[in-house]
Amino acid sequence: MKTVFNLHKFACTVCAVTVPLLLAACGENPLEAERDYHASLKGGYSESLSELKENLKDVDYYSCVQTYNETRCNNFKELFGSYDCKEIAQTDQYDDNGDIIIPRDTTPEPEEDTTVINYLTKNKTLNIAITHYEQLVDFISEGDTLGDPEIKFTVKNYSEDEYVNTLTTYILLDTMDVIKWDGKKSSAISVPRGMNKIEVCPIVSDLNKTDDILLSVGECLVIEDLGLVENRKAVAMKDTTSDKYMLEWEWFLY
Repeated sequence: MKTVFNLHKFACTVCAVTVPLLLAACGENPLEAERDYHASLKGGYSESLSELKENLKDVDYYSCVQTYNETRCNNFKELFGSYDCKEIAQTDQYDDNGDIIIPRDTTPEPEEDTTVINYLTKNKTLNIAITHYEQLVDFISEGDTLGDPEIKFTVKNYSEDEYVNTLTTYILLDTMDVIKWDGKKSSAISVPRGMNKIEVCPIVSDLNKTDDILLSVGECLVIEDLGLVENRKAVAMKDTTSDKYMLEWEWFLY
């Protein structure tokens, strides 16, 4: 019965002293704070203080070990005089020996590589599609009221802005007696890796009864920095360089 009474009395005592113990600074003797607190009260608790003195240190110790580790708690008790110092919890600043941690790597991070690759690092394909053709004059050529348009494109390749070669697409439109055409006809052409620029030119002819008549080498499109061009992003174009026709077309790389 004595053991049970003592345990009950100790539990009540721990609850009673919680407030003053929380006010004790790191390293301050919690028993002195407890003694000062109860000295201001009418009643005395001297019969419990001796028992509390024997057990409080174990309560703080086991609480510390349960949260951190035995080495850390013992070292910090020796260095700072308490198992409940703020330094114990500041794991980013102190190691388990109580020493301030020196950053292991003070080497500055490497600068970001800002090199821009403006040329193709692999072969790509240029897709060209015509979407609209319209005759703008009454006579497309001598004697012909209705034109017979034939449309294709040339593609000039450049590496480091130096001309390499010229490629030609298939004929995209080959019709007879037409004033206006709408639809979509496309052709694809390979662009070799290493190219940084291409020049795309529509070639529009009229298939006259006696001879093919070149109506216009339309307005050429220069596409630079091919390595930075977004894949499969279609770009709409309009060729109005000739007073005889108007052509709409689009392109994308993939």
